[in-house]
Amino acid sequence: MKVLKNIYFELLIVLYLAVVLSFVETQRLSVPCRGIAVEIDKEPPHDFIDQEEVRKMIANKGVKTKGVLLESINILKLEKAINLNPSIERSDVHRELNGSLCVTVKQRNPILRVMNQMNISYYIDEKGAMMPLSDRYAARVPIANGFILNPYISKYYRDVTKISPGDTINKAVLRDLYLLSKYINQNAFLQSLVEQIFVTEDYDFVLVPKIGPSTIMFGTMDDYEEKCKKLWIMYKEALPLGGWDKYASIDLQFKNQVVCTKK
Repeated sequence: MKVLKNIYFELLIVLYLAVVLSFVETQRLSVPCRGIAVEIDKEPPHDFIDQEEVRKMIANKGVKTKGVLLESINILKLEKAINLNPSIERSDVHRELNGSLCVTVKQRNPILRVMNQMNISYYIDEKGAMMPLSDRYAARVPIANGFILNPYISKYYRDVTKISPGDTINKAVLRDLYLLSKYINQNAFLQSLVEQIFVTEDYDFVLVPKIGPSTIMFGTMDDYEEKCKKLWIMYKEALPLGGWDKYASIDLQFKNQVVCTKK
């Protein structure tokens, strides 16, 4: 009997809390919107957009908020309007108890800037999507240039890793550039070393480092992790002993060896 009383008491508590929460939610939605609070995720620390620009995105889409009851504001429509900005990866909009709309924005994270043969530039982000340059901010990432024909695709969510059997070799090069840049971005040594990736006429990669030899002949993406390990050993052990300016180039394309050309 005591057990039944405890269960009955717990059910009453749950029912009471449900009623209270439902009342609070109704009251919260029945108040007019007092404004839009915007929070920009700064990790990684980019500045493609600011709070005022997000508010303008909402206003330009004709979504009324100021003075409108919170319950009548279409949250999904707001998020879609914000997500149309190619610098934004995603957004989240929710209602606050004080009558404000809270907008949280996650910016895209570019890892490579591509400059094609038509001198058109764009970014590739960490998810493999194309992303246009910004008038207000430039990301400090390696630059890829040379024999790259790929134009910028306005549908910035396009995934450059999805290569079909009938696609051109240059599209495959764009995929490999992304894969190499992703690996560089996740490796502290390579991230601090690589400044540029040049694509040759034969679609091989040449790395331009910030310090040491002028060029690093990387070749294709075959055994790319092994090539990066050899490069790390070269910079850690050989170059400090022989001198940073001793070699003009390093060639990583040969199996189990590194070929260096002296100046």
